[in-house]
Amino acid sequence: APLNHPEVTGQDMYIAALEAGMGDNTHVHCTCDMAQWQALQFDEQFGAQPKATLCADFYHTLEYVAAAARAIETDTNKTQAWIAMQARRLKEGDRGAILGDLRTHRCTGRACPKNDRQECVVTAAIRYLTRHRLRLRRVVVA
Repeated sequence: APLNHPEVTGQDMYIAALEAGMGDNTHVHCTCDMAQWQALQFDEQFGAQPKATLCADFYHTLEYVAAAARAIETDTNKTQAWIAMQARRLKEGDRGAILGDLRTHRCTGRACPKNDRQECVVTAAIRYLTRHRLRLRRVVVA
């Protein structure tokens, strides 16, 4: 999409669906990283479809959880196993168990791992999982 024109991508999504054979009763399913503009464009373009679902993709969702692993599981020998357990939970739709593990974290100020926005990585993961809870009922591994 041209810079500051997400509607172009929305229109392109709609045209691609039409070219793929979308009809009045087609179930349209979109998987994305849940950027706000993507969700807005999906809703705008496909909101009139009787069956339209938007789902968070597995890899972007797991990126948030994996980043939080730096703060939750400080033993680097156990980090990969912790991430693998959360990935399994994510695939099984057990968002509550993931949030339970994340909520055990207590920020330690400057020593707490931060994302590129200087926010605690655990706080960011909790916000993502909470904000997109309805679109995480079924994640897609693509």
